Amino acid sequence: MGGTGDSRRARRVDEAAKWRFLAALGEGASVLGAAKAGGFCATSFYKERERDEAFFRAWAEAIGAEFSPIVRPGFKRRLQRRKFRRQRFDEERRAAFLSQFARSCNIREAAAIAGVSESTVYLHRSQDAGFADAFQEALAQGYARLEVELLEERLEARRRLRALA
Repeated sequence: MGGTGDSRRARRVDEAAKWRFLAALGEGASVLGAAKAGGFCATSFYKERERDEAFFRAWAEAIGAEFSPIVRPGFKRRLQRRKFRRQRFDEERRAAFLSQFARSCNIREAAAIAGVSESTVYLHRSQDAGFADAFQEALAQGYARLEVELLEERLEARRRLRALA
């Protein structure tokens, strides 16, 4: 075990991997999806973002984040880099969410398709009356679809039972 050939050294994220990652982010992929496209795990890209200021800014630009790189010092702390918003729940993402939610009544699935978290959906529903109304309308449509599907399944089961008798 003490041989020189046993040690494994971690690969560093190269420039080509960074560009593949940024391109995937720019196309709307999640960080995990973009990391897969870049050929490394997401943690590698997060660490690289901490090391490389240019990569940090390119990442922010790829996801359309608006941020200020420095926070004012406060309560005896140093200057710190501010966290920035990862995904904007813009009109396009809202429309994708509401469309899928009306089809399935599944918040988790619809949020994943829209590329946002469930907590983002709940936050916007509580803070935006227009979105809350659209959410309720999509929910009503989804319930109606589910009821129709259940009735169709019930009728089909009844037909099969009659055919057996």
